[in-house]
Amino acid sequence: MRRTKALLIGINYKPTSNSSFLSWDQLSGSHRDVRNMWKFLSQAEWTYDQVIMLTDETDATKVYRDNIIAHLEWLVKDCQPGDLLLLHYSGHGYQRPTRSPTEDDGFDETIVPADCPYPPPRPGSDEDCPVGCKCPKEDKHCWRPTYSTMIRDNELRSILVDKLPEKARLV
Repeated sequence: MRRTKALLIGINYKPTSNSSFLSWDQLSGSHRDVRNMWKFLSQAEWTYDQVIMLTDETDATKVYRDNIIAHLEWLVKDCQPGDLLLLHYSGHGYQRPTRSPTEDDGFDETIVPADCPYPPPRPGSDEDCPVGCKCPKEDKHCWRPTYSTMIRDNELRSILVDKLPEKARLV
């Protein structure tokens, strides 16, 4: 029997009282996107047995890195041939420098969880802090905390695509 599961993620990046001065630009439509996708799925000719919606509408921790990854793993858990899975993401993305040989352009594409700190400006430079930078740990201009919180395309592939059995579909 074919199982259907959907994970809908929407992050508006609402400022909080403990936010740093710099933050990701607040978005206004991510929650609406998730609600519209849920409405579409509930009215479609086929139905999804399980749908989880994660937003920062009432609790930003729902769209923190660790929780998003746990739900990505839920999406593919016990997946069988013929299962249909859907992932919808509405939020910021980013390209971060990488040395990975899988990236011809030298950049990983990422999604940006709500707990990802905004990259600090580097004095005298418009450039990102390079991968493998030699910044001291206390350097407030280092981008390592930002990079480590993003969810990279290679991670998404490892969690989602590599674990799919043949004839299961992820859209």
